[in-house]
Amino acid sequence: MTITTRSVFAILAAIMLVSSAAAPAAAQSQPAWADSMYGDFSEMVPKYNENAGSLELGLANGLLEDQRVTIRVDSGSGTAYYWFDTDANKRITDHGQGEHPDGATLVIRTSRDTLSEIASADNPVASFRDAVRDNRVTFSGKTPTTFVVGIGVSIGQRLGLF
Repeated sequence: MTITTRSVFAILAAIMLVSSAAAPAAAQSQPAWADSMYGDFSEMVPKYNENAGSLELGLANGLLEDQRVTIRVDSGSGTAYYWFDTDANKRITDHGQGEHPDGATLVIRTSRDTLSEIASADNPVASFRDAVRDNRVTFSGKTPTTFVVGIGVSIGQRLGLF
């Protein structure tokens, strides 16, 4: 039995069609606690924005200016995704649930406990800064600039420079 090039392409196209149809459904699946966590995050945004100008992260400062961010929140019961946009002053200008709808320029990874701590803090900016210093919040750049700076921040976190 000979498989023609046309058959191979048809099989590959079918596999790609099935896998691309299944991927969005999986990506949209959020754990049971995701809605409550999003409510806490949303309530935190005004307090964060009041102090955003004082957020000093050294090398990481540029990572939070004019960005499209996806937050990946891991827990033993699943992974939730949230997104937000920032302006030149690191203030959050828009946010929502799921991965960033316009494609993230930066991904922040943290735990459910850490995000809860930041969201409930009197000063979320200071709590966020401390979590970055303690390596409980990590950055992964999706553009050449955020990628390079993200690597620098990761190295700095490992060396205890933050």
